[in-house]
Amino acid sequence: MRTFFIVWSGQLVSVVGTMLTGFGLQIWVYQETGSVTALAGIALAFTLPAIVIS
Repeated sequence: MRTFFIVWSGQLVSVVGTMLTGFGLQIWVYQETGSVTALAGIALAFTLPAIVIS
């Protein structure tokens, strides 16, 4: 069970890091371009794979 929790904790950190990166990238793209279309494109690029895999 200990090994499971170690792997699970690592995956949790990885997923949280990925989500924070996606959020930060969306904010940065919007600030740099001022384009809502670019913001939506980045949001779609981060969420669509998760939806398809689910």
